[in-house]
Amino acid sequence: MSPALAARHPWYLRLFGGRQPARSIHFLSLLAMVGFTIVHVLLVAIEDFPRNMSWIIRGQYSREKVAMWIGLAGLVVVLALHVWATTFSLRHPRAVQR
Repeated sequence: MSPALAARHPWYLRLFGGRQPARSIHFLSLLAMVGFTIVHVLLVAIEDFPRNMSWIIRGQYSREKVAMWIGLAGLVVVLALHVWATTFSLRHPRAVQR
């Protein structure tokens, strides 16, 4: 929790019992969400990946290979955008601040 947020909304700190308990709750929530995501992605991958991707991408169990490749292509696009955004923000910190 940033000091700027605490200065603007002091009641927010009191709600959680201070800055450190709020940060601890935030961190534990992050761990829970990451764990949830990892477990569910593993379940999709372990239990008939092409069929599950077909259901996720198309909403039906048909053309499983096409849906699998569409899903994987989407993941590659997200990864490429992440790499580009990280590189851009490291090279141009002032532009990102604005």
